[in-house]
Amino acid sequence: MGREENADEETNSDSDTDSVSSSCATAIEQAAEQKPVEFEIVYVHIPENAKEVDLTRHRMKTIHGLETFTQVEKLCLRWNLLKQIENLDCTANTLTELDLYDNQVRGT
Repeated sequence: MGREENADEETNSDSDTDSVSSSCATAIEQAAEQKPVEFEIVYVHIPENAKEVDLTRHRMKTIHGLETFTQVEKLCLRWNLLKQIENLDCTANTLTELDLYDNQVRGT
């Protein structure tokens, strides 16, 4: 009777292993089908009269609203995902320092 019990245990163990393997395979397939979700900060409150604006590590792809910063002298955009910089002409009279380190901006 001992051999029959061992055979039954092995059969149950094999079916449990198959079930776990099947569950893992299903979970892996589902994870592969999911697309990564991208987040981007939509709104950051900065006083209009700010002389220094630091937007480091916000994973921003674009910048909007620079025209509201009429007194900005230093603009730090380090460690973002910016590919191009536009709308800086509105800060031309006051901006003395622009930091774009570690972005995706390329020269033309």
